[in-house]
Amino acid sequence: MSRQGFTLIELLVVIAIIALLAAILFPVFAQARKKAEQTACLSHQRQMGQAVMMYLNDYDQVYPPAAEGTGLVANWAERIFPYVKSLGVYRCPTQGIAYDVLRRWYNIGRTQADRIYEIYGVRNFSANAYVIAWINPPYPRAGPGVVRKEAEVDEPARTIIFNECVGVGTVLHRAPDGTPVPNNMQWWWAISDECWVCAEADRDQDLDANFWASLIAHSNGSNYTLADGHAKWFRPDQTYMPRRCEGTTPMGNMWQWGEITLGRCGTDCPIHMRQAVANFCR
Repeated sequence: MSRQGFTLIELLVVIAIIALLAAILFPVFAQARKKAEQTACLSHQRQMGQAVMMYLNDYDQVYPPAAEGTGLVANWAERIFPYVKSLGVYRCPTQGIAYDVLRRWYNIGRTQADRIYEIYGVRNFSANAYVIAWINPPYPRAGPGVVRKEAEVDEPARTIIFNECVGVGTVLHRAPDGTPVPNNMQWWWAISDECWVCAEADRDQDLDANFWASLIAHSNGSNYTLADGHAKWFRPDQTYMPRRCEGTTPMGNMWQWGEITLGRCGTDCPIHMRQAVANFCR
């Protein structure tokens, strides 16, 4: 009995159907993967937020400093590490490691960088210096340059303490055997004011100037940890909406609460954001 295989036309039809299904399903799979990464990142930020709450209980309700002075000392991430207990919590699967920045800044290749981060931890998060301040001495642009007590933070559920960034800094400044991290790589502690972050809302391609605040990493927004310990996704413009009006002057936002909204960095922000802020108190 003869057996008849596929004809060329039938084979082409099958291939076309497979290609069509792949074209439909692959974007769905990619979107699902991105959503899973966003959820994992948000979970990590919740864990960091809860670690900060435990830190507050042990340190007289005072938030950890970003770092002290210019020496090789523990940054905010290392200070809450005893409560987090995992270097993996400080990593966002979407952000990754900025190997090109590491090459330019430290002359470190991918293999060497991976070895360093395996020991000292990748940090994909930065702190808001208005709450997690640089201190001793206060640096220029470092917000008020003072460590905050929990009671001093106005509306903690609407105040950012941690934002996302690509991995360059480390979590730990020393290995378990006491070896310091090469090149002081734990130094990237906190953004010193909201202007730097605002500039990145337009996704400036100058990576050296704007890599630290990845404001559109997840569905045109980003995950944030708030000062009361919870974490939430926001669009960039949501974080800059004023808290209140003093007459016709918009004051504060989710980064700070005592200054004129966008007063120092209005021209750095996208025009639609500047317009929304300008119209807030009219």
